[in-house]
Amino acid sequence: MDCRIWPDREHCAALRSLALIVPLLLFFAVADTLLSHDRTVGWERNTVLNALARQATNKTSGVVLLGSSTSADWLPMALLARLTRHRATDVLDAHINGCHQPCTYAEVRGLLARERNFDLAFFGTSLFQACEYRHSKRQLQDALLLPTSDTARLFANYAHASEPLDYMARYLASLTSGAYGDTEVLQDGWRRSLFGAPTAKSWTWSSTVAPPSPPISSCDFTDEAIAYKLAVTAALLDDLGRLSKHTVLMLLPDATLSDPSPVHVERWLRFRQTHEALVSGRNWVTLLDLSTDAAADTAKDTFAHRPEHFRDGIHLSPAGMKLQQALLEKKLAASGVVP
Repeated sequence: MDCRIWPDREHCAALRSLALIVPLLLFFAVADTLLSHDRTVGWERNTVLNALARQATNKTSGVVLLGSSTSADWLPMALLARLTRHRATDVLDAHINGCHQPCTYAEVRGLLARERNFDLAFFGTSLFQACEYRHSKRQLQDALLLPTSDTARLFANYAHASEPLDYMARYLASLTSGAYGDTEVLQDGWRRSLFGAPTAKSWTWSSTVAPPSPPISSCDFTDEAIAYKLAVTAALLDDLGRLSKHTVLMLLPDATLSDPSPVHVERWLRFRQTHEALVSGRNWVTLLDLSTDAAADTAKDTFAHRPEHFRDGIHLSPAGMKLQQALLEKKLAASGVVP
């Protein structure tokens, strides 16, 4: 475009820049669609999409289970239906693997926007989930689950995070780019395509010497570390009061309970006290502390203090799950939530 023949050269220059930008934007849009397989690629993305599909096919107003795999693993739908005296078809499995408090908050806001309601909601959380644990999937979950009309609420929650502007930027980028939304799965896919799948051979450890076990992840539960999740949990409990007639907030064990060191004892004490304070004044919430058995006479009777009852840092072994389900049934009956 020759601007010398235009009477308004500044206007011409703007049009010429636009003519260069539009094809570039179209190229990135097409590339993004191809990389993200039309926004369907990725374990984290499809975990959320599968949960939304379950919600779409379940139209009942009975019981809903929210949270991550730690909630669903030891509270299967058949057991939840029996404990709450509902039919299996009246129980909605709304858990999402890796779904911490902000993800569940976004999911609940979406359920409210679709005018869903329930008689009873179960949500489980653990000490491990109390800290932020930044990951590319966090803002992807928000982008997939939260109604766009709630963006201001979301940003108000982000204001409590360690780097709120980073969270906001990641969320907006996840809305506009399917490839950016789950960068880790794309990196892994390209790494496998270029270099092949990783092998069992270790370049750092002898085949006759097992590598050391990684330390158990634990939230240090400082005020700065928990500020974001704490603010979101408060907002989540308030919204659960609108979604369900009553909510059961479950405090779930993790493997740090198998370590009796004072640092973990102190963290768990603060974790329990904080959630007791959150429930205080919210009469639609019942707190079930499943991280310990208050009726146990000795520590050996409390399953959460046994390392063999955990198969990793946050999930129970079959033996631990059996005891956990028995503890849940006992404490749920004692709570009076279910007549």
